[in-house]
Amino acid sequence: MLGFVDWLTTRTNNGVVRWEVKPNLISTKLLGPLLAEFVIVPVAASVAWTEFTIRDDEGKEVFRACPQDVAGKESGHAQVAERLFEAVMERVRRA
Repeated sequence: MLGFVDWLTTRTNNGVVRWEVKPNLISTKLLGPLLAEFVIVPVAASVAWTEFTIRDDEGKEVFRACPQDVAGKESGHAQVAERLFEAVMERVRRA
């Protein structure tokens, strides 16, 4: 699934994936039944993510990352999610 998140980052950077921004959530529908979401919180003049998930069409979580996992067991998940979040925020700023 890490490779999928990398693919999603590339597609976001290329402007292919459109993200919907809500007050506490940034999300996109993917490849039919998949839903990717960042839970966000305001920080100064920007936002930070507190959780990133990908869920299937039944709502089952297939990928999860939290920024505090960067140094822990799930560090790979947090790192790819952070790169994706940066790409999403760059797209949001351009819109």
